Amino acid sequence: MPIPAEAPVEIPRVILLSSDGSYRIEAGPIRIDSHWQRTNEAKVDLAEYSKKAFEPLETLIRERQLSIGRCAFVVTRTYDDPQAADHLADKFCKSDLREGKGPLRRSDFFELHNHKKYSIAFSGNKQQEVNSWIRCKAVQAAKDQRKMILVEQDLNTPQEDLPRKLFTADEIVSFVDTAIKEVDKTLELYFP
Repeated sequence: MPIPAEAPVEIPRVILLSSDGSYRIEAGPIRIDSHWQRTNEAKVDLAEYSKKAFEPLETLIRERQLSIGRCAFVVTRTYDDPQAADHLADKFCKSDLREGKGPLRRSDFFELHNHKKYSIAFSGNKQQEVNSWIRCKAVQAAKDQRKMILVEQDLNTPQEDLPRKLFTADEIVSFVDTAIKEVDKTLELYFP
């Protein structure tokens, strides 16, 4: 892409897109992202599509013997719900805030954003501290105005670990496999 030399290193220099628009790889000097987006209403197996989205990165990392300092796994899901804001507020707020003249009654939009740090075991039970972000948000689709709950989960290794920690290709594969299970387990805690 024609980007000036002084452009921030976070900006991708190469973007590859599949013919159907479902897969995208963005690469720059310090970051490589692989994306998969559902293009139809078919039921999706998170593990299957996550692994497909990661395969090109794994190949690149192994063939070029790249050093990787941070890993992240981000999943965004939506659920149709005409009462999305009310359902989220009911779920996560005390009833006295929702009833009578409470400040959260009749919400049009509502959002919960939570972060915590904990350790996960991957790559032969090796412990790794991760940031776990979850965002639950009532949104409205631009195309057809239907209301839905959007849940975004981001599991990533801490920025503070750079540059002293580098991940091998095998460790990254293990991180992705573990993250797939971890985001489902976390989602179940919020929405049993």
